[in-house]
Amino acid sequence: MRQAAKTRRGIRVMLRADGSQHIGLGHVVRSMALGRELARLGASVEVWGSAVDQAKSLARSFSDLSTLDFGMPDGSFRQVPKILSFEPDIVVVDGYHFEPAFFKELDTKKIPYCVIDDNGETSAENPRLLINQNPSASAEIYGERFSGATLLLGLSYALLRSEVRELAQSDSQVAQFSEKVFVSLGGSDPRHLTLGICELLVGCGLMVTVAIGPGFNQPEELRCELASTDGVEVVSGAEALRAMAASSVSVVAAGSTLWEANALRKPVIGLIVADNQAKPARRAQELGLIQFSLDLRDTTDLEAVQEKLCSAVEQARHHPTIMPLAEACGAVQVAKRILAEVV
Repeated sequence: MRQAAKTRRGIRVMLRADGSQHIGLGHVVRSMALGRELARLGASVEVWGSAVDQAKSLARSFSDLSTLDFGMPDGSFRQVPKILSFEPDIVVVDGYHFEPAFFKELDTKKIPYCVIDDNGETSAENPRLLINQNPSASAEIYGERFSGATLLLGLSYALLRSEVRELAQSDSQVAQFSEKVFVSLGGSDPRHLTLGICELLVGCGLMVTVAIGPGFNQPEELRCELASTDGVEVVSGAEALRAMAASSVSVVAAGSTLWEANALRKPVIGLIVADNQAKPARRAQELGLIQFSLDLRDTTDLEAVQEKLCSAVEQARHHPTIMPLAEACGAVQVAKRILAEVV
């Protein structure tokens, strides 16, 4: 291993996260957001995992990040020798599929690591730092599991893309307003909900701007279907944040995009499409961070939720501009704490 005493300029950080049509791209995107800030602070950074090359298209700030794309998710201990070849001073792991043996092997090889978690799902045992960016995060979730770790909990540590911070700091950009409803199911949409959601909203007389992520199945076919639907405008992933900033309401999958919308002071409807999104979305609604959450995990007939969805959007459209509770600079704060663990 490398010498323990280091300047920030010499620190080597690996971010390890996977994405796929099934997993989505959320883990990779927030790892890249953190990686960008680590690199800006002078660390030598690489992001390794599946779908990392796809995720780079979701923000211009990701373009200079060094990545290694594995093609397929892999959370086994067999990853560790390859990780060792990078000679990292610390590894940041984001994902629930990483096996206990993976973390045990990191411990055996004396590689310090941090974990990004959502609801206590991680199999890690000895992280230096544990980051949970959700409003539902609390020390009680983890009990005595990580007594030796520093816990960074809550929206002050939300890992948002730097473009959100730039937009949030530009009053003219956030103040732009249209009657359109912004829709995004994230980087992937394994249940093919995007077209149906847009059709429901258009059926309620609403104008829609929709983002298609790079992990969507048959994206060009979907783009053509959406573009031929009256009242729907399609944007790419890189254009999505600006479109969201200019919208009246955001209807988005209940991941990090919820906190991005809040940071941009946008009324938001959270669509729960994965198990790890349920607790954070419900807590966000209780706190007034979002106007409404709609659980679509077991929904097979979208028309059955049309009335709820359209009613929620109409209420949100008449909601005054909300105060941002999500910290647009959370990734900066986490990056500084990670580097402090190594120096």
